[in-house]
Amino acid sequence: MAHVDVDRPGASEPHDEIRLPSGTFVPREDDDRFMRWVNAEIAAGRADEDTVCLVKMRRVPSIRELADIMKSGVRVYKDIQYYTYISRVPLAVAQMLRNNPLVEWIGFFSSDSKVLAGSSLVEGLPVTVHSLVQDSDELRSDLSRAGAKVDRYRESIGRGATDFEYTITIDPSRINQVTSLWWVYLVYQDQGVFHGGLRDSRALGITRFTLLRSLVHWVGTRIPFRAGLICVLEHGRARAFHKFIIITMILLFTHDSAIRWEEVQGALQEGPCSKIYTRS
Repeated sequence: MAHVDVDRPGASEPHDEIRLPSGTFVPREDDDRFMRWVNAEIAAGRADEDTVCLVKMRRVPSIRELADIMKSGVRVYKDIQYYTYISRVPLAVAQMLRNNPLVEWIGFFSSDSKVLAGSSLVEGLPVTVHSLVQDSDELRSDLSRAGAKVDRYRESIGRGATDFEYTITIDPSRINQVTSLWWVYLVYQDQGVFHGGLRDSRALGITRFTLLRSLVHWVGTRIPFRAGLICVLEHGRARAFHKFIIITMILLFTHDSAIRWEEVQGALQEGPCSKIYTRS
């Protein structure tokens, strides 16, 4: 079992903003452009289709709350700062999701939002593409149709979850065909962009908190215990870690520990939530 004492967020701590690869913005709660587009699509007879969008919550949702949302057919792929989830939402349930008291805003996840700020593409250099889902022949076919050649694929642990990453070669003039793919969420060209200091770290939402959580997850994959601390860190994201105490018991797999594990098991039994807060 792990315990963390977390300071309460300060009044000046920004929680309204959303940090995308392309930059940071603050959505307006009364912005209904996405829902007007959804209603137009439904009226055109496309209610059985779905779309990848941004769903911003009013706070960090519990495992049970996420499981309830996913029961309606919503696929929650990735969380970004603050309280925002890249999700695949059936058009038919978009209005019900928007009416959920936990949901503050739903908006477009446009192609332009996926290119890392400051990452101008140069012809002849490899391009890195991060995917919401694991490698498959279908994804490679999508890249091929977009004019890209896959040079490498790898999976790595980042921010407590597994990242799926392609390295491709493509004409920069055709990169829009890659960013338009529903499963792509980040595109950049490594010209030292990750070695530029705090500015680039903030562009990706990388903080001391996320680095701490990644370290705990890395340790948890190499010794025989599962870190219940990850659950605490997940629910404590966006908080100020000025002072904290970590108390961890190393147990065998048969004595696996987690915080509120009874709730975790209940949520997993009730909904398709098998990838939430579980070990990668």
